[in-house]
Amino acid sequence: MSSDDVSDKIEELKLRAIDSEKNANCLVDLFPYLSSPEDEVVEASVNALCEVFVHYVQNYYDSVVPVPPAQCIGAEQVFHGWMHKNYLQLIQELLHLMKTHHNQDIQLRSLYNLMELVKTEATAHQDTHDKFIVPVNLFSQVVTCLLESNSNHLTSKFKRFMKYDDIRLYTLKHTSKMMAARSARDQDYEEFVMRNFELLQQVKMPTEQEEICKFFCGDPTMQGSETIVSKIPPKKDITRLEVHQHKFSDAWLAFLRLSITEAVYKQVLISLDTKVMPHLTDPRMLIDFLTDSYNLGGIHSILALNGLFILINEHNLDYPDFYTKLYTLLKPPVFHVKYLPRFFYLLDIFLTSTHLPLYLIAAFCKKIARLLLTAPPRGILIGMVTVVNLLKRHPNCKVLIHRAHPPLERIPEVDTDPFDADCDDPKMCHALDSCLWELQTLKSHYCPKVTKSITELLEPTNFLSKREEELAPYLELTDKEVFEEMLEMNEKPSNNTPNMDTLFSYIRTKYNTI
Repeated sequence: MSSDDVSDKIEELKLRAIDSEKNANCLVDLFPYLSSPEDEVVEASVNALCEVFVHYVQNYYDSVVPVPPAQCIGAEQVFHGWMHKNYLQLIQELLHLMKTHHNQDIQLRSLYNLMELVKTEATAHQDTHDKFIVPVNLFSQVVTCLLESNSNHLTSKFKRFMKYDDIRLYTLKHTSKMMAARSARDQDYEEFVMRNFELLQQVKMPTEQEEICKFFCGDPTMQGSETIVSKIPPKKDITRLEVHQHKFSDAWLAFLRLSITEAVYKQVLISLDTKVMPHLTDPRMLIDFLTDSYNLGGIHSILALNGLFILINEHNLDYPDFYTKLYTLLKPPVFHVKYLPRFFYLLDIFLTSTHLPLYLIAAFCKKIARLLLTAPPRGILIGMVTVVNLLKRHPNCKVLIHRAHPPLERIPEVDTDPFDADCDDPKMCHALDSCLWELQTLKSHYCPKVTKSITELLEPTNFLSKREEELAPYLELTDKEVFEEMLEMNEKPSNNTPNMDTLFSYIRTKYNTI
């Protein structure tokens, strides 16, 4: 038979099975088509069988879904047992197709049909027994299969269901249990971790109680025509925001205990401060994770900064060495990472307080200025605005500009500078004994935009003003924009850069980055 003929046969069997429960035996003829080598036949049989069982669950719920008695006596109980067995068989067949089938369309169709059965079970139970439920047994099997499937596209497609409050809640609940039970030695562990992360990223948590109003499995607030909210224990009431936050917190804590890859680690740190911490029952539960990440150094420290700032500023986290660690992040590579704007935005916030000691501000100004000598033009523009703003914010640090020995107009030899760029302790680097001669050097930079900007920033009328420069426009600059502007200005590099060969030779030796 051709595929069209088989599809017609499947359609006929489906209609007969739906027409009367006396034709339920048609199910026996429909199941074998699920194993067909032809994808069109498999998809047709999947849809047909699901339509049949949606019909039977809706109209004969107690004869299909509940587990039948151990001993079936009488024709009705025998029919109940037989239908229940076939229903379980369909669920297992769909799970198998969803997990292993080579055709992504059939995998997706199996997922959608399983979720339709979840919804049908729930609504039929509420219609029959006036009680809201989420079919946990069936739904947990779907989520497990979703995380263990050989296809990556299913997780992204599941997003259409995560907008429902009950689905989101029970997904978080089940994934928490799964993650707690997994070991790094398990097969396909990395894929499991990645799919859990993709699933967690799909979660859009409500922020107000009134936002919890969209349910996939019926209406949990109604029992027939009477409300039942007051009868549900608070910890189990899925209409309460606190319950959702609790499960969300459990899921994220379970995920952070997993052995995650470097790429996932970075993505987690990027999203924690905005997408996770506001919805946790207690953000302080991330203290260990964020402090450990911050102590790793490098890009991990940069990405952990914002989360730590929230804990310090809003949750009274005591981190005595925070600024010392922040100072150690100022290394040449920081100007070459894609998170450069994020870092300087946060750095500017951290150094806002006028109660910070003078030596600390001086150390940051001097270290940034020194790094600007080897930074790309975009990084120089961001860094020099940061330094100028720090000097305006902390006027006592202007001694770095006005110091007469040596005068800023005369570029000193690098080795005579009392500032120790290799010292990681801002208190011991002797920044206050130095001057910002690096800014004068940058006036001879090859990039016209850099020379123009530094000249304007150091103009006495601007520099004496208390109004800080806007940092945001510089953070939004791209390397391409700086380069295109340099071409438009059509200026040649200046030849009066003082002793630059010697200077850069020294920087290469000191920092080993060029």
